[in-house]
Amino acid sequence: MKRRTLLILVVILSLLMIPVPASAATLVGEHPANIQEPVQGDQILSVDLTDIFNTLPEGHYDNYAGSQSPFFCRAEGWAADPDDRAADLNIRIFSDEVEIAQTVADTFRLDLADAGVCQDGTCSFSVSLWGSISPDVDHLILVQAQDAQTGEWSTLFDTPKTLNCFTPQVQTLIVNSTADGADANPGDRVCETFMPGECTLRAAITEANASAGLDTISFNIPGSGPHTISPSYGFDFIFDPVIIDGTTQPGFAGTPIIELDGSNAGPDAYGIVIFAGSSTIRGLVINRFAFTGIDIDISGGNTIQGNYIGTDLTGTIDLGNGVNGIAISQGSGNNLIGGTVAGAGNLISGNDEFGIIVVDPESNSNVVQGNLIGTDVTGTADLGNSSVGVVIGAGASNNVVGGTESEARNLISGNDSAGVHIDTVGSTGNLVQGNYIGTDITGTLPLGNVFEGVFIGTGTSNNIIGGATPGAGNLISGNNGNGVTIAEIGTTGNVVQGNYIGTDITGSLALSNSGQGVVIVAGASENSIGGIVTGAGNVIMFNNASGILLVGDAGTGNAVSSNSVYMNGNLGMDLGDDDLTLNDSLDADGGPNNLQNFPMITEGKSKNKGLEVKGALLSSLNTSYRLEFFSNNTCDPSGYGEGQTYLGFAQVETNSSGQATFKITLPDSLAQGAFITATATDPANNTSEFSQCISVK
Repeated sequence: MKRRTLLILVVILSLLMIPVPASAATLVGEHPANIQEPVQGDQILSVDLTDIFNTLPEGHYDNYAGSQSPFFCRAEGWAADPDDRAADLNIRIFSDEVEIAQTVADTFRLDLADAGVCQDGTCSFSVSLWGSISPDVDHLILVQAQDAQTGEWSTLFDTPKTLNCFTPQVQTLIVNSTADGADANPGDRVCETFMPGECTLRAAITEANASAGLDTISFNIPGSGPHTISPSYGFDFIFDPVIIDGTTQPGFAGTPIIELDGSNAGPDAYGIVIFAGSSTIRGLVINRFAFTGIDIDISGGNTIQGNYIGTDLTGTIDLGNGVNGIAISQGSGNNLIGGTVAGAGNLISGNDEFGIIVVDPESNSNVVQGNLIGTDVTGTADLGNSSVGVVIGAGASNNVVGGTESEARNLISGNDSAGVHIDTVGSTGNLVQGNYIGTDITGTLPLGNVFEGVFIGTGTSNNIIGGATPGAGNLISGNNGNGVTIAEIGTTGNVVQGNYIGTDITGSLALSNSGQGVVIVAGASENSIGGIVTGAGNVIMFNNASGILLVGDAGTGNAVSSNSVYMNGNLGMDLGDDDLTLNDSLDADGGPNNLQNFPMITEGKSKNKGLEVKGALLSSLNTSYRLEFFSNNTCDPSGYGEGQTYLGFAQVETNSSGQATFKITLPDSLAQGAFITATATDPANNTSEFSQCISVK
């Protein structure tokens, strides 16, 4: 019994000896020691010494009670832990008893450093409440700090109190210096460094972030220009909507004259990073930053127009950013990169990885139009990004690259990998239309991407390359690999329609891809090359290898319909990458497209009423097939055709022996000596190779 009494006295005396700081009066509520009553028998006293010797955070909520200005709506203050003044404390903010924001008290303030409140004075916080509370209404604001040792939340001194934020007002900030000084007093609505009258881009971005509402940063730097701004470290990320408009600089005449040179900004610097959404970056040259030139995250609705990203001021010399030209990620959607109006397109070239990359679920409905990606400003010289021109992946969906108007066309050429790359499961519904991919700006000369023009793979589905409507087709020619590659298991439902693949823009002259026109490989299934509606067929000509190749490990159900396939280096259509695959009995073999048998044409005869074609198909029993017929000026050297001009189709059905004979009349007569070929497609969309050539009588 004496032992228990002695222990209790020691604890009480220890508590009485702990000094109570003056700031303890700022804390709300008691903080009792966690002492358990002794249990019977052992009579052991359990004491939590952390609670006994711990002092709760001290701090202050600095806002005045009542209304703020129409340019300022923030919660500000400081918090420190007397037991560890180097600790950065978590802060949470409540409005009318509802938590609306969290931050960390880790920002430097000179008065806190001078008073020794926290190590190095880095224990203040400032949080914008625009968008978190309704304007023009009184709110009761309460601020708490979290104890670094116990995790307990403690209410700061002088809180709660009322706050009323007026509806935000816009402002224009005018950059008048190429220097890099910081803003002297963020949030005062004045862009001014510690040099009186000086407004730098860094100061303007800081000031725009400090004030809610859409602000504009314009330029009026003395001198004829161009003007180069060389930041010594990265600019602040943009957290509040802003327009940064380099075209406002006096002397602008259609090409950028404000350069952001990141070569001295450090190893972790980006050019411009946008989190705010609804922002515009226009008329800047952004080069030599360690990471991405323009990085757009989370919030969407941003517009990027008229910039040179990765080149010099002339648009002819590679001064690439260390990673990407433009990156869109973390669910940022509805951004516009370029546009269809004069001067809206960007030059995005010379960057050390991708020109443009759009990734992550919900990074949807972004539009890329009217840009030069991988070329110089003339569109005639290679200034390629070091990897892919445009990447869409990791679940990004319903994005548009190009469009049916000529002004929407992107030139995607000269890049050191593919021109366009779409991949990963969940990346669906993306549309690539009306672009020149692998040629110069005229569409008549090669300026190839190092690999494919377009790659679709790794499980992506239901994307469209081209389209059946006028202007939707892409020109995919001059590339140093295949025109289009569709690859890997799970890559399904993709459509390639209305494109010129291997020709110039006229569709009649050679501008070969070095590999196949279109290749399907590695288990890709149920994709469509061409289609049965008017305008869906592709022109696939002059490619150095096959027109269309399904490699031996390709999947099934890949429909090939209504295309013009002619004058390619190998077969017009090759199932298995083994040249001609002869028919087998009852079509029992397997392989790419199940090695569907082709029709056997026995006669083609021109008559007054059209072209009469006779023949037979030997395939699976009791099955309906779509037969497509083509005319050719010459026959392939193999004796088995390509398909230069689509003539029409017929539907036939095999009998119980697997045979269907046909005698059909097509509406167009052909001259004697022309050649006819045909393909067969089963109900599961497995299309055969072309048949043997038959000369028209």
